[in-house]
Amino acid sequence: MLRGLIGPEAEDTPLGALRRLDLADGRLTILDRQLNLVWRLEAVNLALRRLPGGGAEGEGSAALRLPDHGAPLPVRLAGRVEGALERLEGSLSLPALEPARIARLMPALAPLALFDAPASLEISGRLDGRQAGALPQLDLKLEAGPGGIVHAGRRIAFAGLSLAAEGNPAALELRRLRLALPAVARENGTATPAPPVIEASGRARLEGGRWRAGLDLSLATLAAADLGAYWPEGVVPGARKWVVENVTGGAFQGGRFALAAEAAADLSGLRVTALDGTLGLEQGWCTGCAPSRRSRGWRPRRASA
Repeated sequence: MLRGLIGPEAEDTPLGALRRLDLADGRLTILDRQLNLVWRLEAVNLALRRLPGGGAEGEGSAALRLPDHGAPLPVRLAGRVEGALERLEGSLSLPALEPARIARLMPALAPLALFDAPASLEISGRLDGRQAGALPQLDLKLEAGPGGIVHAGRRIAFAGLSLAAEGNPAALELRRLRLALPAVARENGTATPAPPVIEASGRARLEGGRWRAGLDLSLATLAAADLGAYWPEGVVPGARKWVVENVTGGAFQGGRFALAAEAAADLSGLRVTALDGTLGLEQGWCTGCAPSRRSRGWRPRRASA
């Protein structure tokens, strides 16, 4: 019926006079052969409008039923089909979700399994049906928090997270990641006056059943006294112990780091394979360092793990 409605041949059929189709409180099952997914939508309220020369566009709302049999997720839908299914564009907006519930839908969403926080997600996609074997191109936008990043029994809390990425189901480019960390209580009872913010960009690719990723991270400033509260104990423990015990004053500034990691397709066995970067210490005090390094401007040349 849909092909008969949107195709140019529809002008010569009984559907030719139909310009708008409204679906109220319906059910919709979409077989997505490109992503090897079956999308099941309930409580569908959808308005479709036919385009001159073939094609259609529309928007609406529905409840997305996931394979985990949990409660359906409210979604907002929009889409456009040009010609006889020659070019497809669409967007799916989930204003309230648990990221881990949709992480298994496709490889490109697998990193969402790390997030334990209320979130909103927007996915938009484009597919050129005129190109044989073309992959859908995706854009992802995620807003989350407060919550945490959880892996291997460790949890890194954050106050807010904003992410924008693009690519296809097997390769993503992280255009922007902004992670605002929460305030922590100091020994004197005060809270961190300006909690640190980590920003990142990078790329990830699924090859041979494994994700391989590279990230470039930056840290503007972090009080040395607060480092122990933000640096997880199990991450580069030797370096953490020395820095926390010996750098007791000042502020770390201008941090620049490059990180490489790999994991299985479902993110199991995630591990950091390389960590490299520099971090400046301004107006700091370093126990056991040369006297000239107890003042502003101490900048370790390189830290590797």
